[in-house]
Amino acid sequence: MISVRDDDVLLKSSGHTDPLARFKAVHSTIVNGAAFHVPGILCGEISQFTGAVEFIDDRIKAGEMSPQIHGWKHSEYHKYTERAILEDLHKCVDFFDKSWHLVPTKFFTPWGGDSPELRAACHSMSLELVDCSAIIPPRTVQRNFNHYRGAKNVELFIHWWEGMGRLEDALRILNG
Repeated sequence: MISVRDDDVLLKSSGHTDPLARFKAVHSTIVNGAAFHVPGILCGEISQFTGAVEFIDDRIKAGEMSPQIHGWKHSEYHKYTERAILEDLHKCVDFFDKSWHLVPTKFFTPWGGDSPELRAACHSMSLELVDCSAIIPPRTVQRNFNHYRGAKNVELFIHWWEGMGRLEDALRILNG
């Protein structure tokens, strides 16, 4: 399966006057490219965008999306104590339960952070810590066209606020 990890969902953006509309457009690009959307949710931020939780709920029910945790805020969790990380992760898990009746399985750490404290907190919460050590940005697919053409088990990495041309091209190559 081709999936697209989409981080920073949903922060305000100076580049997009309507971040929710932009996020919805990115989702359409992913689905139209025959891929599965895996947004990294900033649980303390997303509620600022009226309709965002409901949109994600609809896309989950349609089988197009599986949200995961990106944090309560876009913080450098790798610099936090285990206790502070656990406090935020508990808030995130509660948010997922109240919003979508889901139990998240992954924590996409902001800035790809990693630390013994992060690993311990994720372990105690039964969350997989996913940093940025194995990411595949669309540009990598474009530069290695022959290697990726028709590949089936690839997870691309984007931010919803980035340009979509590279993503569209990478999805065409993967579906080639």
